[in-house]
Order: sequence, then C-alpha cells, then structure tokens
Amino acid sequence: MPRTVKLTAASIRTRKGIATEALRRKGFLQMCAAAGIVEPVCGYQFCLPARKFAFDFAWPLMVGTSPDMRAWDRGGVALESDGNGRHTRWAGFRRDQEKTNEAAVRGWFVLRVPSSELCTDSTIALVKRALEVER
Repeated sequence: MPRTVKLTAASIRTRKGIATEALRRKGFLQMCAAAGIVEPVCGYQFCLPARKFAFDFAWPLMVGTSPDMRAWDRGGVALESDGNGRHTRWAGFRRDQEKTNEAAVRGWFVLRVPSSELCTDSTIALVKRALEVER
C-alpha cells in the first residue's frame, strides 16, 4: 500500500532545490483546501472562441445556472504563476500582457506571482483577500 505524503510549502521548496510545476500545482491546491478556499479551476479557458487564453488557476463568477462554463465568463479572480521560461522572453511577456489586458476588459481580477512563490502563505492570503473583494 503506497504511503501518501502531504505536501507543504517547505517540502516543496526543499525537494532538491527544484520543484516541478506538477508538485507546485498539487501543493497549491492542498494549501487552498487547508485555508478554506474554494478549489480553483486549473487551466480555465476564457475569451472563446475568438482567442484561446487560459489561466493557471481561476475562480470564475458563477453567473446564471448554465452548465456550459462559457456562460460563466463574466470575470472573477485568476492567478497566474510565472516561471523563468517563456515569461522572460519578449514574445512571451507581450502575450502575457495581451492576455491580462483582455482579462481586465472582461471583468477578471488577475493576480501574478513567481512560480517559486506559488506555495507560500503570502500567496494564499493574497488569493483570500482577492476572493473577498470579488464577492
């Protein structure tokens, strides 16, 4: 029977100095649950069908009762976790700005954190405050 290991911010940061995105995502979701934050939608796509943008984590406003998630595209809170890859190159930076601007026009409140800071108490506190403001 495999042993289940509970991830914490400290254990994620100390895994041989390099945390994978999958571990960070899993750790962040666990920290959200522990803090009483509603589970976010991972990879939430918005601005369809014209453009295909996706947030790393999103808490869309639930407008209406439609089972189609596109009907919920009325804004909400999103969290983007920026790593050292494409976000530091000009083309990636420009695309991130385009996505953030389009999100703002559509009523999204976008938070940005470095991927190394995703699983921290300060990021969890930031998300909680943003969700309280959006209600």
